[in-house]
Amino acid sequence: MARYAKNLIRSEVNTPKQREVIMTRIGDVKGSSDLDVIYLVGNERGTGKNKVYYNMQIIISDGENGKTVTIDLSGIEGYNPRIELENFKKVTSDNEILFSVEDIGNNGYLTAHMYYLDGDKAIKIFDTDYYNQLDSYQVIYQDKYKVDVIDINRGMTYSIDISGKDKDYLNSLYNNNGILKKRIAGKVLSVSGLSPINLRRSNILDLLVTQKIIGINEKDILGVMSNILSFEGISFIKVDSFIGILGEKTPNMLVRGENKLSKDCLDFSKVEFIESEVSKDEAIERIIEKEFSLNPDEDKVNYLYNKVKLKDDDSYQILVYLEGPRFCTERGGTLAILEEKNNEYNVLSKISNAINPIIISENKTNGYRDLIVKMIDSDKDDFRLLKFNGNAYPLDPVKEERLKRGSKIKGIAAISDDLFYTRGIEYK
Repeated sequence: MARYAKNLIRSEVNTPKQREVIMTRIGDVKGSSDLDVIYLVGNERGTGKNKVYYNMQIIISDGENGKTVTIDLSGIEGYNPRIELENFKKVTSDNEILFSVEDIGNNGYLTAHMYYLDGDKAIKIFDTDYYNQLDSYQVIYQDKYKVDVIDINRGMTYSIDISGKDKDYLNSLYNNNGILKKRIAGKVLSVSGLSPINLRRSNILDLLVTQKIIGINEKDILGVMSNILSFEGISFIKVDSFIGILGEKTPNMLVRGENKLSKDCLDFSKVEFIESEVSKDEAIERIIEKEFSLNPDEDKVNYLYNKVKLKDDDSYQILVYLEGPRFCTERGGTLAILEEKNNEYNVLSKISNAINPIIISENKTNGYRDLIVKMIDSDKDDFRLLKFNGNAYPLDPVKEERLKRGSKIKGIAAISDDLFYTRGIEYK
């Protein structure tokens, strides 16, 4: 059901078509120590994954006196708009407002603005369009299967080894002796990821900005340029930069070390890896909310999920990987297993200290497939076998049987996302 900003004065949502409330956040953004209410409002067109939001505004209702401040976002439209309240400035304890929206199309770009309130005036302190214009990179192919990424502004050069690329790809660019056939330049694309990050272990956050590095075309992704920005004085500045290399997905991605499997290694070559679903599922959120007594205004939770088959019948199960202060320990996150019956979800099991991906073995116990999860409490890869006891899977992998070295695993690895780049779906 659509929600509208009925408690706001009509002029504050001034448009021929009444703007819908897309998202609401509560927090102190004006420094009064009172809780302000921040609305993201706008119009929409399309349905499902193709739903586009436009005519957007941010409306701040002052928790102290009820007055409102409006931030106009006209001209910006896209998918999945959102606002977050976080503290990025050292000199104040109130929060800044971070707005972001995915650009229209399949380019993966992101538009984001950040504002802080000075009295009744909203001041923009970050803008991805401005950031993209300031960035100055060169991506240059070199002999011997190397690509240099040069950050001109910082005077830094990063070298990417592309010798592991497909043979046909390399042969099209290099002679047999590794010398380039002609000069080739790549590119660092516009911002595609933006995340608050806590590196100081305090209530002051920084921004992690990510951009794809491409080679001969936009599908030829060589890596990811990541920059950490800290707010200093009146603007954000780069304090650190690094490049992430996107490895090729291989069947034995869980095995570290030598390419040849020895008798002491686990063989995952027969495991199929699948990433989590991208669509929000209200039914999953409601059952998780009920099971864990969550409050959408207080609990910060992200989730990733896959619909899978753990039994050989017409039913299906859902693996839901939960991340957030209530669900994560130093050993991992929480896995909830839901079962669909009569068009309703029931909680089958809850497993703590789990690390993704969750491997669904072809072997079964009491009618349900065995699960394999990785532990991070040892120097070596340590995998535990979780068997269904007739009622549920074990609560904690730490107490369960270690997978024997040399085991050959067959099955599916669900929720195989790289959690450094994937935040999952926000519960709300």
